[in-house]
Amino acid sequence: MMPEVLVILTHPIGSLLADIFTDRTADGVVFCCYCREAAHRGKLLRDLRTAAGQPPVPAEERDERTRLLAQECVIQHQLGNHAVALAAAIRWRAIVQGRGYHTYTLRQGQAPYPWGVVVAFSELDAERLEANVERAEAIVQAERDKVMDVFGWGVQQ
Repeated sequence: MMPEVLVILTHPIGSLLADIFTDRTADGVVFCCYCREAAHRGKLLRDLRTAAGQPPVPAEERDERTRLLAQECVIQHQLGNHAVALAAAIRWRAIVQGRGYHTYTLRQGQAPYPWGVVVAFSELDAERLEANVERAEAIVQAERDKVMDVFGWGVQQ
């Protein structure tokens, strides 16, 4: 079963989800999110606002909370709960780091996910936004090609 929301980490390139919870990569993090319905995108954005609006974590608890949120993010993503995983990353960004995030609504998504949004830990200019969307589209297409090849529907040589 396909998830309602597909979340792809597009920057830093080649990073794993656990990697984003380090200070050296935190500002450059970009996620491209694709939703099966407009309502899913609306719920995702509301859930992210709720996650960011929680009370800040005291300084003495930040390391432990970072570890727990990183673990939650990775596990939920592996389970296919991409929106929950992204909310864990946003909670870390907002309540542990005390920093904000930016969202950019996409005019189109990737079939079968026609609704899209980009979530970034720092503001993106048009060029960086486009590069991340292109990277996500390439990842989606590569996964689509793998599935088609498994069923013998792809290009055969």
